[in-house]
Amino acid sequence: QLSIGYGSQHRQRGAYFDLVWAPLGDVIYLNRIFTALQLPPLDRRVIDKVLVERFLTTVLEHIGESKQKVLWYASFGDSEASDLPGRLTKPTQPIPVSRVIAPYREYELGEDAVVYDRCLTEFLDCSNDEIYRDLHNGKIPRCWRSQLTSIWPRTAKHHMQFEVSKLLPDVKNMDDLNGDEICVRLTYLGDDLNKHGGDWEELNRKGMPTRMIANGCQVHSYLDPPEISRMQTYSLPYPAIRNAIESGMLILEWEPILREKVTYISVPLPIAELWILRSPSKGDSTKSKL
Repeated sequence: QLSIGYGSQHRQRGAYFDLVWAPLGDVIYLNRIFTALQLPPLDRRVIDKVLVERFLTTVLEHIGESKQKVLWYASFGDSEASDLPGRLTKPTQPIPVSRVIAPYREYELGEDAVVYDRCLTEFLDCSNDEIYRDLHNGKIPRCWRSQLTSIWPRTAKHHMQFEVSKLLPDVKNMDDLNGDEICVRLTYLGDDLNKHGGDWEELNRKGMPTRMIANGCQVHSYLDPPEISRMQTYSLPYPAIRNAIESGMLILEWEPILREKVTYISVPLPIAELWILRSPSKGDSTKSKL
């Protein structure tokens, strides 16, 4: 069924292919961005402020006008999607997604990808009226239409691993960073998108408070699911960076507050996309040339 890779089941349980699931779907999103940019910031709706912030942030990074440098990026479930929607070039990804998430290798031909020791890759359920409407109104970029989701207690605490030599080939010790910060920016799916439609809608899926840990150091405490999906940025603690450099592996972990209570209905915060960034400790404020 086309629904497996591009969308979800129709109410009549027939698979369908919708334009919003094709790469051209970002045309609708970009049109919304350009429309919002014509308005004064104070006159924009909350969702448009979120979308404009994400768009301008990635534009500045792509044209070299940002203080932050992208070391790695992926949209989970759509690894070819660029962090700048509408751009056809492949994302900055020196380490393939298959080596970052379990089982940390490519699947073999004929191997069942649905296992019990890793997160599932889910796609938005556009049998939900609100999600379907938001897709057609340009509120959901391509890179938010799929996400990593844990639905079993045994996979509730999951991690990603990154070879430091691939992320930072010029860094052999802490001194080589020259005081720069390493940051993680990610988009947790919020209450606006982490929901189902049809017969599943009445079950009322909810995100569970989740914390992030890097090489044994807490990056953020248990976060409640955001009302609106949006990117968030966190600096990694220096002890975590030092450990990553010394061990050769940066390990990011996510842990829900009640691991034993994780089910298909109560899930850790789903992760739609993730960046690893290098941010200089010094430098002038970025000025937009847009």
